[in-house]
Amino acid sequence: MPLKSYKSLISIEYPEHADCKKFTELMSKAYYVRNINTKEPIPVFSFIHSNGLPCPTFSDRAQCLSLLKDMEEVYEVELEIAQISSLWDFFIVCAKTGLCGAILDNAIGINFFNRLSDMDRSLPSIIWMKFPDSKNNLKGFFFGRRGILETTPGSTISWSNQDKFDQSIRKYVINERPLREKLDAHGIFQKTINGKKIPEGQDINLLFEHGCTFLGPYVSPEGAIPVFSNRTFAERFMEINGINYEDDKTGNEYEIRKIKLFDYLDRKTNDNPFFDIGLNPLMHRCDQGWFFKNNGKWMLETVSGIWDISDGNATLKKDLVAPKGNLNQQISQLALSVDLQTVVEYPLKRLSGPDKTPFSLDDANEIIVEDLSKAKEPIELIEGNFPSVDNFLIRGFDKISGDSYSLGTYSGDDSDLGFLVFPDIIAAISFFLNDLLPRDEESRINGVSLCWGGGHTGSNNKSREQNISYSIVDAFKKLAAATLTNGYKPSYCEHFKRLVNDAFITVQIEEIGYLGDLVFYGLSDGIKIEDTLDEDSEYFKKQIGRIDALRKKIGNNRLSNSETEVVVKKSLGSHYTYLSDDSKIIISTAISQFQDKGKRVDIDYSGISMLVSKVIERELKHRIFNPWILRARQEIRKEVLFELKTLKKESELGDVAVTLLDILEKKRKTDLGTVRFLFKNLREKSYEDIMTDHFLNFLKSFENFNWIISEEHTSTIFDIYSKYRNGGVHEHLVSYEICKEAIERLVLNSDSQLKKLLKSTKQKN
Repeated sequence: MPLKSYKSLISIEYPEHADCKKFTELMSKAYYVRNINTKEPIPVFSFIHSNGLPCPTFSDRAQCLSLLKDMEEVYEVELEIAQISSLWDFFIVCAKTGLCGAILDNAIGINFFNRLSDMDRSLPSIIWMKFPDSKNNLKGFFFGRRGILETTPGSTISWSNQDKFDQSIRKYVINERPLREKLDAHGIFQKTINGKKIPEGQDINLLFEHGCTFLGPYVSPEGAIPVFSNRTFAERFMEINGINYEDDKTGNEYEIRKIKLFDYLDRKTNDNPFFDIGLNPLMHRCDQGWFFKNNGKWMLETVSGIWDISDGNATLKKDLVAPKGNLNQQISQLALSVDLQTVVEYPLKRLSGPDKTPFSLDDANEIIVEDLSKAKEPIELIEGNFPSVDNFLIRGFDKISGDSYSLGTYSGDDSDLGFLVFPDIIAAISFFLNDLLPRDEESRINGVSLCWGGGHTGSNNKSREQNISYSIVDAFKKLAAATLTNGYKPSYCEHFKRLVNDAFITVQIEEIGYLGDLVFYGLSDGIKIEDTLDEDSEYFKKQIGRIDALRKKIGNNRLSNSETEVVVKKSLGSHYTYLSDDSKIIISTAISQFQDKGKRVDIDYSGISMLVSKVIERELKHRIFNPWILRARQEIRKEVLFELKTLKKESELGDVAVTLLDILEKKRKTDLGTVRFLFKNLREKSYEDIMTDHFLNFLKSFENFNWIISEEHTSTIFDIYSKYRNGGVHEHLVSYEICKEAIERLVLNSDSQLKKLLKSTKQKN
């Protein structure tokens, strides 16, 4: 089809449904650029798609060829032109590659969507396209695999896989830089108060509801202070918020001014350290970020990582973890594996008793009508009690106020696991449908404000918000039906979590699942469930004992596969006895899953590689850091700790000592990145402070101190979290070959990393 036909269709002012069909037919013959080896579509930066990168397509092959030449020069890879032969397959390939949509002839945006009621939203299920010059109601239209769709406003939601989107941005736009462009800092200022001009340097904190969109639901409830990397972004932000900024207009309350970045950041932090400071909020994802201080230095986090910008340059801090936000967090084994089995014997005991046979569809529908008709309140545990293994738990917070959702009271000061507790997943669905959803709908319609500032502006569109609620109800009913007729699967929790986090404005779920599964598989942020307990509680030891007993009982059931245990024993030899029970169970589970899956090209093995990676992390914590923490608390006097905290606050304490102090105070986890940072710095530098000296002496009490901090050890740790664990979670699928390499290198070889770790961390006689 010649270019003229495309232009005539693109510029149509009063489109009809016949034009929609013709548009999809023409789009299905467009050209795009792809990698000649991997066949992956190559994206471009576009303001039409603000959360990620789209694939450019062209009606004219010559235009596509011109782009190919530019791309080959920039990316230094061999590319080729391909013509779309199957439109839907093309869109799915784009989505799997980490692209958020497509764009035709640099003019028409093609966006990936889901129905809100879709139970599985791992990939888009419908597509949205727009006529840019439309003057009637048909500005855009949806279509799926069967053609044009009629949709109800509020029943669809933009498809998102932010981890993959960010990976694509890092690869094709950021190029190992903090931002696309140089930061020329600007701020927004109130010009007058009571008719008098405010002197520069005495500006008032201007908080905006969307002042730090990079943090998502983790932004301060009061709002945030925005900073912009150029004046244009500041002007666009003001326009979006409906605020005049032109200097020549009289009566303007606000103005945009260039700022000295660090002076401005220090001043705002001194005024109120609890406000977040966002960079380029509401702009393209690759231009956004937020500022925070670490050890007296200013850090900037963007999709490319955390950067130390305190000296005017930008230095990537690979081992630093931001104090808040949802970037670069581990994803639980429960979320990764769709075929993972629950360890809970009777997950629907309240409804089915001891029977394990799934319900028929008719029985399931009856239960849905009866059980979801009224709210099932969470179980309020008596002080000191603990949930049952077959209780269903949800940990989350209110997106508006930041308050945690929790009813459990395990100690006198209400410090607990922080979970809502339900008899089962069906009861949890009932609670969300009948208790939280009506309140969320009201907040979406009318808005909500906090007494101390901040909140959410209502849409005042009752019909649309009700449509959203109808879709949420439909999705929850599908989930309940699948659970009742197919049997409960831990992967269903990911559907539950994604539905709530995408559709509710008042609720954010961070952790979800049956207690037994959370105890056995661990939490999504990489820690054990007991790490959420309050050590000062009078019930702490009782709770730890209950968890240990529960994990041991589950483990004994899981270790029934004697063949895998024999394989591990043969590999580790006498050192097998030093392995913790948790690690024995995890290794056995990983090897069993690997053997069951076999060698296939259509399977992601990241869940299995994550398990064997987790063993190394757990053993490091179990054999080195937990005993050091106990000894440090016994041997380092309180007045010394107070002095160290003072030095830290005054930025006079070394990075290693600060990290160890944070670990001691439970402000930092002993994840692999932190462990590598410590061992690497202890090997390369010398330190003279009480905290570091104590940790060094503790390490020297082991059989092979030199190996513990060796380059061999730290290099393997880096491979674990960049290739076997985080690589699988955030960047790419883990193939059979990579998973096999992880299992053999870390566990099963006669000279495996685990064997060396167990041998090296034996105490000297």
